[in-house]
Amino acid sequence: MGGTNRLAGLALSAAVGLSGCGGDATGAAVLPRRAAVSAAPGASAATTEQVAAQAVASVKAYYAEINRAIGTGDTAALRAMSRSSCTCRDLAAAIDDIWAAGRTTVAEVFLTRAFTAHDVYPDVASVDVRYDARGYEWVDKAGRRIKRVAGSTGTTVEVEVVREGGRWLVSHVRVA
Repeated sequence: MGGTNRLAGLALSAAVGLSGCGGDATGAAVLPRRAAVSAAPGASAATTEQVAAQAVASVKAYYAEINRAIGTGDTAALRAMSRSSCTCRDLAAAIDDIWAAGRTTVAEVFLTRAFTAHDVYPDVASVDVRYDARGYEWVDKAGRRIKRVAGSTGTTVEVEVVREGGRWLVSHVRVA
């Protein structure tokens, strides 16, 4: 079960594959924090607030879709919510591997606690997400346990989203 081993490496627990999406000790590039900018001349502060709200809504939808994909094995919509260059797509591949081998015993792994937008620009924003992850088991098609994954609490990740073609896409995720 090579897919199971790959999924174990992604650890659908604390970061459910998301820690591999950003820069840290793994050698992946780290996005520097940008200073927040004020609204463009002639634009109201509400415009910046609206963009921040749109970014947060897109990240909330992304986490809801992760939970749905984990529970159903259907990853098409999850892939469509991120840029093709985002290594966060490894999460969709890991979910595919779990469902090829069996399934999980928990449909909702992420219990999101807070979403905070920062570094908001007209077409790019970062959203810090604080969440807890439920523990769960991978079971094979006969219902036998393959692996138990412990839960975690208080994990924070930074999700960068970009607006392309009128919709927001996840472009980068890193452990904050």
